[in-house]
Amino acid sequence: MMDFENLLNEFEHACRGGDYEISVCLRKEIIKKVEQLQQKKDLAVEGFKQQVELADECVKENTELRKQLQQAQTKAERYEKAIKECVERMDEGGAGTRSFVYEKLKEVMEGTECMGK
Repeated sequence: MMDFENLLNEFEHACRGGDYEISVCLRKEIIKKVEQLQQKKDLAVEGFKQQVELADECVKENTELRKQLQQAQTKAERYEKAIKECVERMDEGGAGTRSFVYEKLKEVMEGTECMGK
């Protein structure tokens, strides 16, 4: 940044002193420096945009994974409850136990490959 300030100071001095050739040369250098700074800024902005897009994608993916986890936990709780009911019924024994266990497991496993015959 000091180079840029020095260029501006020299340009101002050349303009005040009336040295046209030096002021033209310095003006070109200043324009070149400004363009370089603009390119650096543009690259930085583009990099930030890409990082924001990546962060947005990560947030969306995280949200979807949390939703899937919640669904899996709910399903696991349903399975656990059904298994507990089946075990309690099996412990009691008696007529209709097999039918109860079969129907309870069929109910909780609805829509899964496990119920295929």
